[in-house]
Amino acid sequence: MRVVKKAPQLLPLLLLFLTLITPTSGEEFTLGLLTPFASSTASTNSEGRFYAPAIVQAVDDINNSSDLLPGHNVSFIWNDTACDEDQSLRALAYQIHERQVSAIIGPGCTCQVEARLASALDIPMISYVSSF
Repeated sequence: MRVVKKAPQLLPLLLLFLTLITPTSGEEFTLGLLTPFASSTASTNSEGRFYAPAIVQAVDDINNSSDLLPGHNVSFIWNDTACDEDQSLRALAYQIHERQVSAIIGPGCTCQVEARLASALDIPMISYVSSF
């Protein structure tokens, strides 16, 4: 299954992300995932249905390990961007302002505007696949 193979690749990225944030003991880290879940305009490489299950596995691996981020908990939320820049920006604003995410993974199609917004707000962002 393609999803299972992607989980080990996602774990180092999640850990790198979380080290960018200054942790305090017992802190909750919420990651925001922006992905086109099943968009007709997304290539199969960027469709979230292949990546979303990997974040579940990676977050579980982190939370169940006594060596990775001990004393902390990692959770995630996700929003479907449908490979649409406006929808992606609305989802990004929701995740940052209302859910107060620690970091963003995505979006999966283009991320130029979203990355500039996240940068301006001091929120780390990494795109798992993006055209620019």
